[in-house]
Amino acid sequence: MGSLEPQLKAALRAAWQETTAKGAGLTEDAFGDAAARAEMVYEVVRFFYDEAKFRTPGPAEEREELAKVGDAARDYADAMFALRSRPDAM
Repeated sequence: MGSLEPQLKAALRAAWQETTAKGAGLTEDAFGDAAARAEMVYEVVRFFYDEAKFRTPGPAEEREELAKVGDAARDYADAMFALRSRPDAM
């Protein structure tokens, strides 16, 4: 297994650090920021799933496993979004 190229790692780190609730229609606090970052994680996973499904020849098992990762990322994003609404989140 390889590791991420330094340039890609730097781009992902910058995207993570710059993703906030500001302008996303979420509360501008730690919970809103977490929800925004979680949505970004889902979108990145979904991007790879779409690449595997539509643009890269490969086994169906690859798409199936990426779909599971996508489902987990969606659950993560939904959980972070739900945290915003907790009474103790304010």
